[in-house]
Amino acid sequence: MPLKAYWAYAFTCDQPLESILAVFNQAGSWKWECRESHSYGDYLNTRPIDGVRVRIHIQESPPGSKYSGLLQIEPDSTAERQEIDDTFRALLVQIDARDLAEIEPYD
Repeated sequence: MPLKAYWAYAFTCDQPLESILAVFNQAGSWKWECRESHSYGDYLNTRPIDGVRVRIHIQESPPGSKYSGLLQIEPDSTAERQEIDDTFRALLVQIDARDLAEIEPYD
């Protein structure tokens, strides 16, 4: 079954993944955790609302680290893309992310 919404961003941030995790969790809106994947290495993950998943992956290590964010909403979720997108973008402001650009979703 296709997803209700599935989108991604690329961005640059000078903070390491561990610092991003701390800032995001301090912001308090979503509970984030660090996970490990054979394909992606260490990454951040949250499931803030039933049927919603958001991940942050490292694309390129320092200096000027490049990251990507992958956002998805399952078809049966009550969440709306705009609501999830607004919260995600507000979190990116907290870590001084820059060069934000929408990219093709990946997985």
